[in-house]
Amino acid sequence: MPLLWKHIDFERGVIDCVGITKNDDPKRFYFKDDPDLTAALQDQLRYTRKWEKRKGKVIPEVFHRCGKVMQNFPYEAWRKACERAGVLGKDGRAKIPHDNCRSGIRNFDRSGVPKEVTKALTGRKTDEIFRRYRIIDDEDRQDAIAVLAQARKREKGKRKVVPMKRRQA
Repeated sequence: MPLLWKHIDFERGVIDCVGITKNDDPKRFYFKDDPDLTAALQDQLRYTRKWEKRKGKVIPEVFHRCGKVMQNFPYEAWRKACERAGVLGKDGRAKIPHDNCRSGIRNFDRSGVPKEVTKALTGRKTDEIFRRYRIIDDEDRQDAIAVLAQARKREKGKRKVVPMKRRQA
């Protein structure tokens, strides 16, 4: 929630999080190659500009409610948004915001992004914390077996069957 417009550079497609992270480490997140994220940020900017005109003042915060700084996370609005978007947990209830951290790490990992890069992008400093967030589920297990089966299939096509020579007595 402390993200400010001054942290976002649309031209370069970068979010520079300086002084607003949990451990105060600067983080840089590139969004220019993600059209969905770019569109979401542009939508939020339009929303902000609309409220700036209504209020007659600059709104530096990216996330605000009708131009007012949000003091606490808007859990009720989050729940409704999750329901409208059809993004629900296995129990049928809205996912908690922290689920996005786990999902993000899993998505990076499944996409083949190296662990160290994922840790840097998500602010996880140790392997222990990375493992805590990188939850393995049944889909991961199924995918692993499918990948293994494909690898065996490729190898099978490459092997030549050479008959063994008989030993002479």
